[in-house]
Amino acid sequence: MASYGISYTAMSVTFTVTGLYSGQTVRFFVRLLNDNNPVVDQQYTASGSSITRTFPGLSPSTTYVANAGIVSGITTSWIGAQQFTTPNDGGGGGTTRPANWSWWSAIYAGGPVRISAGEWNAFCARINEFRAYRGLPNYWFTTVYSGNAISAEVVNQAWNAISQMSGYLPAQAASGGQITASFFNGLASALNSIS
Repeated sequence: MASYGISYTAMSVTFTVTGLYSGQTVRFFVRLLNDNNPVVDQQYTASGSSITRTFPGLSPSTTYVANAGIVSGITTSWIGAQQFTTPNDGGGGGTTRPANWSWWSAIYAGGPVRISAGEWNAFCARINEFRAYRGLPNYWFTTVYSGNAISAEVVNQAWNAISQMSGYLPAQAASGGQITASFFNGLASALNSIS
């Protein structure tokens, strides 16, 4: 069954929808709390078990209602509405610092690393929120899908994107080598060290 989560800044919202089948059409919808006219109403076709999309154009200190649904013909089966309020941008024209990242999975030394595709894609979306906060452009990440083996090339994209903001990074992942729990925890710590 499909489900979704959202994260947001003063001026954008990021959806991550999981539990999908390749080829399903997902509808993303955002409206103001007291206005039925959509701020976002867009559809995308999933090419795997999850899809992550970020939509700009929101206003600081504003309450919105978000929803995501599966489209079949002319019918949308909504997953369920979520209300959120964007933070104040502080009056400086930038965004408020995004919330710290914590892995959804248990990642510890000696244990198996079982980061899902949706979790990794959400992490990449959070990196771009930090980049927007620091005045940097979005970084283009490879979208990963359930069943794909994670590679050094993919995880080092996150390393590169964070490296422009933080100096507390672990060593880059080596091609063909084991990607350890400490590497993933190091990426999260580096991101969370950004002030």
